[in-house]
Amino acid sequence: ENDAAALCSLLLNSLHLLSSTDLDERLIKLVFETKYCILEGVFPSVACVRCGKDPVKWSFREGFFCDGCGDGYPITPAMVAALRHISRHDGKKAYLFSMNEDSARYLSKLLSDYVAFVSETDFPSLAYYRSVRV
Repeated sequence: ENDAAALCSLLLNSLHLLSSTDLDERLIKLVFETKYCILEGVFPSVACVRCGKDPVKWSFREGFFCDGCGDGYPITPAMVAALRHISRHDGKKAYLFSMNEDSARYLSKLLSDYVAFVSETDFPSLAYYRSVRV
């Protein structure tokens, strides 16, 4: 039902970058999962859903929250900046950001869990990825 050409382009860009650059595969995965959710119309705006302030928590069911408006998984300003960057840029430009390894690892897990939550699916390929990538 959605734009298959955009999803195909996202997949091809991600695979190309995995095979031909030294970009961290975790960051490529972050971009792919975020853009996939955006294309499917299930990714929330990266701002507090109640007051619009910068978020510090992410509720998969409700969206992002500032400290006073709701509860969820904690997120850092660096994660917010990365999600906003990915959301605002298309093509290869979306992949041009950096994060420290701990933040990237945590955000990668959150995004994978979010994709599983919104799709109501456990992906065997994701389980394999987690088993080989610590």
